[in-house]
Amino acid sequence: MYIVSLIFRLANACEFKYEIIQFFMGGQNVKQKASLLSLVVVMIMGFGLTACAGTNNTGSNSNASPGASSSSSPGSSASPNEKPFAGKKVSMLLSQNAFTEEFRDVIIPQFKAKTGIDVVVDVLPESGYDTKLIMSLAGGTGEYDVVMSGAKNWSQMVSSEWIIPLDDYYNNSEDEYKNGFSQSLMNTLKVNGNTYAIPNNIGSNLLYYNKEMFEAAGIDPNDPPESLDEMIEYAKKLNKPEQDKYGFVTRGTREGNANSFSWIMMWFLNGGRWVGVEGRPDYAVLDLPEAIKTMDDFKTLTQYSPSGIASYGFQEAQLAMQQGKAAMWIDVASLGPSLEDPAVSSVAGKIGYHVLKGKGEDFTVGSVWAYSITKTAKNKDAAWELIKYITGKEVSLQQILSGTNGSPARADVLELEEVKKVFNEDFIDALKVATSYSNPHYTPLIAEGSEIRSALSVAISEVITGQKESEKAMKEANEQTLAILKKGGYLK
Repeated sequence: MYIVSLIFRLANACEFKYEIIQFFMGGQNVKQKASLLSLVVVMIMGFGLTACAGTNNTGSNSNASPGASSSSSPGSSASPNEKPFAGKKVSMLLSQNAFTEEFRDVIIPQFKAKTGIDVVVDVLPESGYDTKLIMSLAGGTGEYDVVMSGAKNWSQMVSSEWIIPLDDYYNNSEDEYKNGFSQSLMNTLKVNGNTYAIPNNIGSNLLYYNKEMFEAAGIDPNDPPESLDEMIEYAKKLNKPEQDKYGFVTRGTREGNANSFSWIMMWFLNGGRWVGVEGRPDYAVLDLPEAIKTMDDFKTLTQYSPSGIASYGFQEAQLAMQQGKAAMWIDVASLGPSLEDPAVSSVAGKIGYHVLKGKGEDFTVGSVWAYSITKTAKNKDAAWELIKYITGKEVSLQQILSGTNGSPARADVLELEEVKKVFNEDFIDALKVATSYSNPHYTPLIAEGSEIRSALSVAISEVITGQKESEKAMKEANEQTLAILKKGGYLK
């Protein structure tokens, strides 16, 4: 019976199962069948493996380069039952937040079970992430195959040739995968006409506010502030430090230039922009009235914030909201769902969502977290399989349902009935409004962009800690920006 079973398996692979069935069902006598059976076994043993190689071979090609897939082109996938990359190893660097922790603890083990690829994950706090990312890539050690990054990193990463274009991988992927992303989004994320990163989430900033604290302060929770100036007035009324309650919270730390991200959200509302300002070189705009006013506004709001705000990253700000200590918070939409999770938030069901009105038609930031393959990656094909998996529809839905990704980059998942049942209706409405006004170019998109953001972050830190006045700090930051632009050859 074993021989018969083997014959059928090989016959099926070589697509001549019908002939074998005919053989066993035919009228030959036992002696004839035995003779023919022996002949068939010999034929299959001698020729079956090579004859079938063209139809079902998953073995490695001795002429293939290291890490090459058995697929005919980058991005193409093997059938579900195959594991062409089993045993390969991929290393990954992530910035710490709810969805990356879920990657490490839940998603990556699922991926390994499905593909056989071993993934080593390093998850670092936001405060030290950019430093680790740049040092690792600049060193060319090949420490990481896949890295997580945002728009602020791409210019330097691309110009330094630390990451590779992903167009071939992406274009050769299944339509179902590609169609989940809007073409306008993918076009926006290109650098020099090429795709270097695949997005996992993209979130515009929202105003989160505690309805219960509004009521306690005599403010109608259905009447949130409409502008930045109004928000400052609300923060003053809501601030109750003697009760360990504060009117506002934000990212205040200069680590990773985090405070500049929150500052830019406010600057956009006041009409500030990096490029296209009449009479000014692009990016040398930090001493203009909009920037100085924003610095004054930022300083005022931090006076209605918890003590130690100058060391707050997004995690500390989020925790202050979850614990009911802060009444208002401006940050990206991806952080919103955790406020509604009763397991970690004491204010679940008490949060309002709103979009402050700003100047122009693109006054919210379109922040992106995305994934790239490093130039030094040893197993680039396996690295692409990892990126495709964690940015795919299945994982996007999984993270929405778990509450770790509030603003997925994939548009297709937002149409699923499961998602419509999970998200707070007010949150979805606010997210749609914010996204319609989003500006993905919220950071200087040149190789020296991080240096400019660093100069801005230092200025913010100096102002909110009382070391300098807004005007002086911003003029100095702009002078540093001009020097950076001249050194980079953008100005004479």
